[in-house]
Amino acid sequence: MLQTVFVYSVVAFLVCCGSQRAFAKEAQAEKLFDQIENEVKKEPTSRENAQERFDILANVAKMLIPVSGQAKVDEVLPPHKYARILDILAKGDFKQAGSLIDAALIGLCGLGRESALADMRKIVFPSLDGVKVVGYLFIPEAPSKSGFIFAHGGFGRKEYWVDLMKEVSQKAHVYALAIDLEGCAESQGYTKWQGRIKDFSYAIDYLEKEFGLTKFAVGGHSGGGAYPSACAAIEDKRISAAILWDCPFDFYDMHIVPGASDPGGNPAPLVERTYLVSLKQNLPVSAPEVASFRGIGERLDEIYAEIEKVLKYYRHSAQMLGKVQMERPLAVLHIIAEDVLRPIKESHLGETFFLPLSQTTSKVRGSFLNRPLPFYASGLFNRPEGMWKKWESDLNEPKKTVIIENTTHGFEQPGRNKAIQETVGWIKTYVKSE
Repeated sequence: MLQTVFVYSVVAFLVCCGSQRAFAKEAQAEKLFDQIENEVKKEPTSRENAQERFDILANVAKMLIPVSGQAKVDEVLPPHKYARILDILAKGDFKQAGSLIDAALIGLCGLGRESALADMRKIVFPSLDGVKVVGYLFIPEAPSKSGFIFAHGGFGRKEYWVDLMKEVSQKAHVYALAIDLEGCAESQGYTKWQGRIKDFSYAIDYLEKEFGLTKFAVGGHSGGGAYPSACAAIEDKRISAAILWDCPFDFYDMHIVPGASDPGGNPAPLVERTYLVSLKQNLPVSAPEVASFRGIGERLDEIYAEIEKVLKYYRHSAQMLGKVQMERPLAVLHIIAEDVLRPIKESHLGETFFLPLSQTTSKVRGSFLNRPLPFYASGLFNRPEGMWKKWESDLNEPKKTVIIENTTHGFEQPGRNKAIQETVGWIKTYVKSE
């Protein structure tokens, strides 16, 4: 299937070759599929943009599979054609490959215009330090003054959440915006935690200005739930609801081996490890797999220090959210995948990451490296048993914790639909349109 082929084949390619529906006057953004098709017709795929276009092709196909069906996507881009494009690209024949990519993109855009994602817009707004953040926006059919901004986890991308945002916009009657956090996917910048937090507030600024929205909810999955969206809800008084999908309960409880000396849960070593592995594999830093690590080579000390400073301040985010709830309306929903509540046990994924000796002169980074980075049954975090209950007890009302059965941290079906329903219900209750 295309989804399976994509996971493996894109790496091979990169290694081998380098009404209310009307927008406000300031926001005449094209619908996504019109935008892509117009760009392809204006500037056909070439050696210079082949990597970017291939990434777009793969992501558009992945987005359309759940809404249009695998069979229809395969009619436009069957696995053998996909594999042929990869093979031609690997041989450096960008002219022939470009022709195939463009034809497939135009075909998929036609399919997209007939799908539930037909009205999705791609928008761009400036965040911290002028960094451009990219998002997909759904506009409700019924008039609304409310918005919901959602962020992917870790170093993911907005495409994985279009089904959630479509449902929220349609059923809760709000503007729904899924963003690539700065330094990830299409957004500019690099891993800067304060920037990720500010992405939400700047998105609110955009929605206020362009559409006159007045009420807002924020949310995120995993590392996009805590800390960025949770911290944004703490700091930005315009936010009246936070919806956290399986977020770490406390970053300082992550990556700690019982009984081991460990300074805390600064996730920067994982960033550095991935960055160094990408260099070892000779993957271009601009490639989709490592695009989130662009520009970090010369900023590693800065990244470690900035993440540590931000996470130390927000170390007990649940307690901070609870205090905010006593000062202003803030409804907190935490959706947890049953998979991560299983008893902790070490897995084969556990390993120790040692930074090369020539790079251990930095005291900032040195305190976090040359130590185990363990993974457990969930494949993600060492979450002490019952920690979510303490996290919940630190909150005040309104609050709700929902444990979703039959799903994993990535919220695959069938549990994913239940999580989406909970999100829609929470927004309808606490972010009512005026």
